[in-house]
Amino acid sequence: MHNITIIIIIIIAFLFIYSSRDKLSKCHDCNKKCHFTLDKLEKGKCAIILRIEYNGNISRRMADMGIIPGQRICFIRKSPLGDPLEYCVMGYNLSLRKEEAKSIFIKLE
Repeated sequence: MHNITIIIIIIIAFLFIYSSRDKLSKCHDCNKKCHFTLDKLEKGKCAIILRIEYNGNISRRMADMGIIPGQRICFIRKSPLGDPLEYCVMGYNLSLRKEEAKSIFIKLE
């Protein structure tokens, strides 16, 4: 039963990503881009995940950890050397490599 739930979440996430891909690239009110990648989020700020540009097993792993479109994510801190980065998502702390964070597009709350 748990595997079916995960598969359904992944399918919904992919449908959302591909159906709204062009809509998310520009703001409705202006010509400026209204999203940026997760690695650029400032300490203490929160954002909403818009889309994830992973493929294969990494995409499934991220979805299992709660990295899905529409999910709220907050930047907590970075390690002394700058990689990995620590975020709060779904009430728990999650560390991501900077390269992984560059593939997650967000908008500020």
